[in-house]
Amino acid sequence: MKEIICTIALTRLYGVSAAQVLELYRIVGSACPVFEHKDDLRSLVPEVSERMAMAVKMSHEALERAEVEYEFAVRHDIQCLTYN
Repeated sequence: MKEIICTIALTRLYGVSAAQVLELYRIVGSACPVFEHKDDLRSLVPEVSERMAMAVKMSHEALERAEVEYEFAVRHDIQCLTYN
């Protein structure tokens, strides 16, 4: 469940493209570590852009929206698919 919410939240980050999100996801291998290191993303991915680092650091709203979206999917028997 947590991985699905984090993956949805990645798609809701402000100011970064889907291609940038997918590249970050592929480098890290999972969405959860991105948010677990949101205050120090560069320690996890040194080559991450400043824009991406700031978007992840200020991701509170994206995570909240992802939780709402996930709850909606569960209530309506919608299967969420992730990159894995």
